Amino acid sequence: MPTVRTAVVRDAIAPQPPTVLSADIMFTRLNARTGRLSNRTTGYYSERMGEETLRARVGAAIRQHRTGQQLTVSELARRSGVSKGTISQLENSAATPSIETLWAISDALAVPFSALVEQPAPAVTFIEGSDAAAIAAAQSDYTAALLSASPPGARRDLYLIRAGGGAIRFSEPHQTGTVEHVVLVSGRADVGPSDAPVDMSPGDYLSYRGDAPHIFRAHGDTIAILISELR
Repeated sequence: MPTVRTAVVRDAIAPQPPTVLSADIMFTRLNARTGRLSNRTTGYYSERMGEETLRARVGAAIRQHRTGQQLTVSELARRSGVSKGTISQLENSAATPSIETLWAISDALAVPFSALVEQPAPAVTFIEGSDAAAIAAAQSDYTAALLSASPPGARRDLYLIRAGGGAIRFSEPHQTGTVEHVVLVSGRADVGPSDAPVDMSPGDYLSYRGDAPHIFRAHGDTIAILISELR
């Protein structure tokens, strides 16, 4: 006879009032669970989060990853073993999650645990050329400044942009997960989200979502380096 497997339903809400899980507490418990030894927090874990902030962040992340994969709440519940009611409460910031629940949901969504608790990256990052933190060479007049580190597994394509005065390039959203990086070489241009472009001068750096409408408007002859990144 075929084996019948019964899903174990985990509940994110304990009978007692739930403990507030700040991000650093999560990291400590995560270390204990995975066998890693650490007495400190790093990156997004270094920020202590209140319960309300944590609920909102986790709820938004679960909903984003679930809908991005076109999964219903029922299907996510089936895959994770977490009840539909609990998932709905989490997505609506009405419940404080447990480590076990987040592990189950992240596994079902095939995303890292961190993807459900980390602080979202800013939609736009702008660095003026004069503000870039540069490292100088010892024996020549040469500096290097890291403007953006590539995420693991990302694909980056490099483009040289030349635009005449008054040229306007409106771009429709590209593939989901696309981020564009622009360094202005010469000239001047308004670049970035169509509803909030940034006035760029030579040496400035800008990153913004390429999977949302965006624009490149040149003021005079302009040269720029554009990197299209797919995460």
